[in-house]
This record gives sequence, structure tokens and C-alpha cells, in this order.
Amino acid sequence: MNDSLHQKFVDIFSAEQNEISSKLKKYLLSLPPEKFSLGELTRFTGFIDNESFSFNILSIQKNSDTIQVKLGLFFNEIMGGCNCSEEPFHEINYSEANYLLTKSGIALLKEIK
Repeated sequence: MNDSLHQKFVDIFSAEQNEISSKLKKYLLSLPPEKFSLGELTRFTGFIDNESFSFNILSIQKNSDTIQVKLGLFFNEIMGGCNCSEEPFHEINYSEANYLLTKSGIALLKEIK
């Protein structure tokens, strides 16, 4: 983890209860979409359009050295056409998932159906 992300993570742990959500959102926005394991949350076998990725924080549980966060994730999945003459198409996806944040990074815990 680079120093800037590590500092943001430390800031979250030292934040007052009413500041945790905004600091956590800043931290999560600083991560590339690939860190959210969106490929595991697709409904089909398409590619993720990283430009379409956004999220809402649904809940936060702070422990002594970890943070568990439930996110509502929005993203487009791009699928190729069924045959050579069809253009690829987009499927808008929404998924809820739990993530565990530690000082070493972020990990998908499970998708919530």
C-alpha cells in the first residue's frame, strides 16, 4: 500500500464516529475499480466498464484493526454480440457486497444476493 493510501486508512481509524463515512468514501474513491473484484459480481461473463463504476456505502462496522463495509455497487457489464454482425451491448448491474479493509488493502468478503 502506498503511503498516501496508508495514511487515509489510518485517518479512518482515528476519525470520530460522525466522520468515518466521509473519510471512508474518500479512501474508497482513491482505489482503482479493479480493487473491488467486480468481475466476481457480474451476472454474465462480460467485461467491466470501469468508467461506469460507482458505489454507495450502506453500512460500516469498525473493529480494532479492520473495517467491514457493505457497498451498493453500480457498474456496466459489456458483452460481445451473439454473432459477427452484432455490436457489443451493455448491461447495467447493481450488486451489494461486503468488503474487509485492513492496513494491507481491501478484499471482497461475499456478495449479498
